[in-house]
Amino acid sequence: MRVFTKLFTVCTLFCLTTFASTTKGASPIVKVTTVSPSKIEYTTAKCGVKIETTANEEIQKIGVCWGLNISPEPDYNNSNALVSDYNGVSYMPTIKNLEPGKTYHVRAFAKTKTNTFYGADSTFTLKEAPENAFLVANNKFVYFSPGNLQYQASTNTWRFAPHQYDCIGMKNERISETYDGWIDLFGWATSGYNCDNGGCYKPYDFTTKFIYGPTDDQSLVDEYKNCDWGVYNPISNGGNQAGQWRTLTKDEWDYLMNGRSNASRKRFHCCIDGKNGIIILPDNHQWPDGLAINFSNFYNNTIYELEDWEEIESIGAIFLPTTGYRNQNDVNGPTVASSGYYWTSSFGRILGNSKLAYLMGFGLGTKVECSTFHAFSGCSVRLVKDVTF
Repeated sequence: MRVFTKLFTVCTLFCLTTFASTTKGASPIVKVTTVSPSKIEYTTAKCGVKIETTANEEIQKIGVCWGLNISPEPDYNNSNALVSDYNGVSYMPTIKNLEPGKTYHVRAFAKTKTNTFYGADSTFTLKEAPENAFLVANNKFVYFSPGNLQYQASTNTWRFAPHQYDCIGMKNERISETYDGWIDLFGWATSGYNCDNGGCYKPYDFTTKFIYGPTDDQSLVDEYKNCDWGVYNPISNGGNQAGQWRTLTKDEWDYLMNGRSNASRKRFHCCIDGKNGIIILPDNHQWPDGLAINFSNFYNNTIYELEDWEEIESIGAIFLPTTGYRNQNDVNGPTVASSGYYWTSSFGRILGNSKLAYLMGFGLGTKVECSTFHAFSGCSVRLVKDVTF
């Protein structure tokens, strides 16, 4: 009897242990597979989730989550994620706004009412950005001109400023058809296109008339692309042929300044040899050793001498100087040292008897952003050319 009791006890304990172990180590109720990333570009990759088996619990959401680190692994609750309602099929989204050249970790997941199930970790490495190039949209790069656009009315000559930090300032008040100096504050869409038919304004014009630039409420693209300074005019020190340059759109300026991955660490206010402005860093760069950098909205927090700037410029950095703006024939003097106003090619809206266009602006202690401004106001122009692959 004692032997039987002992044997019964041993068998009972064995059975209970086996059941607990099986429950703890059993296959998950939902089996999730992370689909291998594909179509890997500079800022995008196609990733996906596939549900292999389900039982008992109803799946509500599926998706992918990603990050730069494996420890901790990407998690639905604390990582970037794309989520979709589950309708019984796989989900294959394209992840966007990633940083070129970086290696990312991605995991698929499925959520039920009570649990989240994950697939295995998978990695992908994005293409390296071209040198000296700047992202203005997903997988779209541009090169910047070496200085702000300038114009001499007496010779009808366009050029880029000799240095990135150059600006004309108060001398923009001396605009006229015969002025033999240079100006760099222009009303929107003043390329000089179609002037023989009376349908344009020239770079030295100023007016508050309703129609300024394209006759319709259109941006400087497609049928109105010649209203863009860089499309219509040859730039004497920029190839000297028409059609080589263009102006960024509002969306492109927004993406460059605030939309690309880690954007806030790729631009900052500074002062170069006494001239205020902002530096924009290319997506593929190596910051010079030993040079201080302060990612702030205040010019005096980061001050460089010319020799420092030459080293920064050598890595492909762009400097946009503060230039102020011109209201008809009057330059707003105080803003020349504190604010930058750079036109986009994007139409804004009609306000009363005025046409408004978008510009990219920044100032002392202010964030960089796009907003509308009177089209007849004189603002700076910095041109770009598209990178082709």
